[in-house]
Amino acid sequence: MTYQFTVKLLAVENGSATTELADRVYAQASDATCFSKLGDVCVAFDRDADTLEQALVSAMSDLKQAGAQIRSVEIEQEELDCLAAAV
Repeated sequence: MTYQFTVKLLAVENGSATTELADRVYAQASDATCFSKLGDVCVAFDRDADTLEQALVSAMSDLKQAGAQIRSVEIEQEELDCLAAAV
């Protein structure tokens, strides 16, 4: 199953530091999309895994290997509704 979620990162310097971090994230996770939203640096994932927990753990591991520091994870309500319906 494919799980969609967004990870907000702790403060990252703007400019080249952000670009370098994005390059490292893309090198670790081909299913990641880096973007900035209201001053936050975020990474959206479409992660294939057997469970949501596995998807989250593997994505966070990829981010840590890329040198990112995680602030929070956002899961869309639609995703949660799909999970609840499957139970």
